[in-house]
Amino acid sequence: MENEFVSYELALALKELGFDEPCFTYYYNITGKLRTNISIDIDDVWISGSIKKIGITLAPTFSQAFRFFREKYDFFGCIDLHVSTPLHWYVRIDEISINDYVYHSDDDSKYYVNYEDAELACLMKLIEIAENV
Repeated sequence: MENEFVSYELALALKELGFDEPCFTYYYNITGKLRTNISIDIDDVWISGSIKKIGITLAPTFSQAFRFFREKYDFFGCIDLHVSTPLHWYVRIDEISINDYVYHSDDDSKYYVNYEDAELACLMKLIEIAENV
């Protein structure tokens, strides 16, 4: 279950970019460890406003992180299977606004053997682009 949540370092970067959505769990800031005694209950979510004083950072899922970039920045992170290189994934990031379309590439020649590595690279690229906006 822990691999559903972004790492502590990525959670901190998302926090700096303004991520403040309800989450099922959090990281302890002192240790960087994920709170693992999670009981998934829709009423048992943590929000930034209730935890600012107790030294924790919200732990979003990858799905929440990608949605955050779509909603706040109009960035769409795509992980696609490369057609001519079987079993290799690549990352593409599209920025869509009313008047413009901007394409950000991680590196068109860079491929990932598994989807999880590509997903992580995509999220890191989204953070990098958003930090420079």
